[in-house]
Amino acid sequence: MFFHHETDTCDACSVVAWVANLLLFLATLAALIGVYKTHFPPSGMTFTSPQGAIYLVAFCFSLMFWTRQMYMCCGCGSARK
Repeated sequence: MFFHHETDTCDACSVVAWVANLLLFLATLAALIGVYKTHFPPSGMTFTSPQGAIYLVAFCFSLMFWTRQMYMCCGCGSARK
């Protein structure tokens, strides 16, 4: 769709991959907002809350899955000739 490769034969597969990519990006963005809101409340900075730790783990996992999806979706992970 955005990065057309000669080995792409399935347009529906690339559309699904980009939709998954977009959803993972939105999940990563939501986790980042959660990290910011739990570590910087109106009362001041805090770094020892269980909610902050959960948001950090969620952010790390969503970032990991999003970068993996980008790697596979953009053709970097495909076999080269």
